[in-house]
Amino acid sequence: MRERVCWTTICVYSFLIYLIFFDIGTAIAKNTQSPNPLEKPSIAIIADKSTLTKSTPDFKTDLTLTAGLRRDDLEWSIAGNGINVLSELSWSDVESYQISLHSRTQLEDRVYLRAHINYAWVIDGTIRDSDYGQNGEAAEWSRSISESTGDELWDITAGGGYSFFFLQKRLTVSPLLGISFHKQNLRIQNGRQVISETNPFGGSNPPGIGPLSDQLDSSYFARWTGPWLGCDLSYEPNTKLFRDHTMEFRFSFELHWAQYFGEGNWNLRGDLAHPRSFDHRADGFGISLTGQWLINMRDQWDIALTASHQDWSTESGEDRKFLASGGTASTRLNGVDWSSTSFMVGAVYHF
Repeated sequence: MRERVCWTTICVYSFLIYLIFFDIGTAIAKNTQSPNPLEKPSIAIIADKSTLTKSTPDFKTDLTLTAGLRRDDLEWSIAGNGINVLSELSWSDVESYQISLHSRTQLEDRVYLRAHINYAWVIDGTIRDSDYGQNGEAAEWSRSISESTGDELWDITAGGGYSFFFLQKRLTVSPLLGISFHKQNLRIQNGRQVISETNPFGGSNPPGIGPLSDQLDSSYFARWTGPWLGCDLSYEPNTKLFRDHTMEFRFSFELHWAQYFGEGNWNLRGDLAHPRSFDHRADGFGISLTGQWLINMRDQWDIALTASHQDWSTESGEDRKFLASGGTASTRLNGVDWSSTSFMVGAVYHF
């Protein structure tokens, strides 16, 4: 995976550098053409040159506000006691309502900037916590099922690049570099034990089958932070919708590198410290895809239909437990997988 990422980065950078230098070279060639020595400079040309330094930058900005539904899945596992998967936690079908604010700026038809922020509040989700006694997720001796509600999800992304225009400026291609921050604040409540067997490692046994304590209020938050390389495409077809309404299609691709950090508080575990029971650290990577359909309604207003998907994973890392006695214990974090999909509708205002 790292080799593919490396070669993708080299190819995109090389292509971007080539286009930039080609554009600069063309501009220099046009500006350094030898003037006709027999031709006298006109007053109009002199006047035009004198006003160049007084011109104001030309820029276009639009602001998009959307809302809709989002679904996330998060899973991680650890090794230990000679078992490759000792314990595994998964948050599945985590459904939430999301609002998103997005801005784009095109400066002097070249410099391109964009940023967006997503906030989602979780309304439903299922958590499975399983422990195994043999390799390959075999001999499961403990499993609990809990609920995830009232949690929060955040995405913050910003980037900039250089735009290139084709098809009489109906097609815009913008290679980008940026940085992003993603966070999942997740809680574990309303649990019930569904598998309860003797602990094969001699420790305390799990609770009996049935509802868990009403005091269950554990939490886990995950954070992904790092740079990304991507590209935005924008296409405005000649075809109009319902005769009078123009359209625009936008597509964004981002390839991310991230530092992953997770922290949990298992509030019913007396052998672990609180509020910080353990943490996770690993290197990660991800892919983000977004498609958008804009329909112009009147003047500077568009309707926006947006679909987004993110898929993230980490390499193996470290699981570090903080013991109630004051010490620490470390084992292997096998990896973390996170995916997110959203569908939203909203409005775009062009300044």
